[in-house]
Amino acid sequence: MTTEAIIESGMTFGPYPAGQCFYIEQSACYEKVQEGVHKDEWLPPLQDALSLILKPVVKSWALPAASVVVLNEFGAKQHGLILPAVGAAP
Repeated sequence: MTTEAIIESGMTFGPYPAGQCFYIEQSACYEKVQEGVHKDEWLPPLQDALSLILKPVVKSWALPAASVVVLNEFGAKQHGLILPAVGAAP
């Protein structure tokens, strides 16, 4: 774990406090994704699980159901949630 910014896949994450961020591309989960599980296949189940877990929060705060959204890299870039890496071409 690090308090330094992590740069992976041309994106910068952090810096975050120690224990709050890790190198995903060095994880076993990422290796399995690279072996044949496509990101588009896990987005809907992740969305469903996250919506279910956050349902009490959404209800308590009277948020619209669409307040909980799971995005892939393309969607996150569309919404300005991912900034290009320093020095990367737009």
